[in-house]
Amino acid sequence: MNALNDNLEKMAKQLYDYWFVQFNFPDENGRPYKSSGGKMSYNKRLKREIPIDWQVKNLIDFTEIKNGATPSTADEANYGGDIVWITPKDLSDQQSKFVYQGERNITKQGFDSCSTSMLPINSVLMSSRAPIGLVSIAKNDVCTNQGFKSFIPKKMEDSIYLYYYIKHHIKQIEQLGSGTTFKEVSRDDLCKFPILVVGAKESYRQWAELQNGIADKQFVLQKEIAILTKQRDELLPLLMNGQASVNYHLSKWSIGFLCLDMHIEYDKDIVQKEADKQDFNPLVRKPYSFTFFKHTSYPFFMFLLQFKLFVTMSHKLPTDFHNKVHTNVVQRF
Repeated sequence: MNALNDNLEKMAKQLYDYWFVQFNFPDENGRPYKSSGGKMSYNKRLKREIPIDWQVKNLIDFTEIKNGATPSTADEANYGGDIVWITPKDLSDQQSKFVYQGERNITKQGFDSCSTSMLPINSVLMSSRAPIGLVSIAKNDVCTNQGFKSFIPKKMEDSIYLYYYIKHHIKQIEQLGSGTTFKEVSRDDLCKFPILVVGAKESYRQWAELQNGIADKQFVLQKEIAILTKQRDELLPLLMNGQASVNYHLSKWSIGFLCLDMHIEYDKDIVQKEADKQDFNPLVRKPYSFTFFKHTSYPFFMFLLQFKLFVTMSHKLPTDFHNKVHTNVVQRF
């Protein structure tokens, strides 16, 4: 799942670069604009050529910019509520495109005491100090601590463009930081930061539709990964200290069939078990000892450990499923 999510993000970034950095968005004839001789003009602020009907404005003309705030840590009544409160640590730990939950939420009292405001879904969050430059899109109504600057686009459909624009220019934004103890990017500096406003409305709409489709898939994967990671972290200590064991009887997802293609450790000898893809006894039940499983997209193989797994091979799996498993799972071991 992580690999799929990474590939989707690479695709999304390439789309942004092709459309808005190389300016090869489809022209009215469906050809790449700049490569096909589309008219360009030099922009002094950006110090580069841009399509002739595009504009450069200040960020504040494109999006509302808000500071974050932190309720007093002296009053525990400010914490433990159900208001999602995001810190740079949340973005750093999750290292993901979207954020929808915080490690430590706050109460209504804490929310009121820090005089912050709730940010709507699809607001873009950027850590503005220690460290500068973590960027994410809110997928829940959230508020942020004082280490953030948050962007609420004037048109919420521009959120995905704003996210990639900030990501692309993050090195320039980092240079705006000032301060002695902690460098911080101020709201005033961000308000004056230039943003390229797209003139090709139809191409922009097509791009946004593509990006939002990719983003929806990424968000589903991110939540599934979070659930599986939590299950792994809860089960792994129990398995390691012997408080729990694994004994599966699987009818649809037959681990036994998968195991026959893998290197296994049995009686201290490494043996390569090969499956006969067309003919094997569906009632065989044997103990195998596995060592050093790596993470895959299947919850049965989430653990880096050594344990005995008793497998019942309950039916034949289709050849195409076997090949898919061999490509996507077995080769990762």
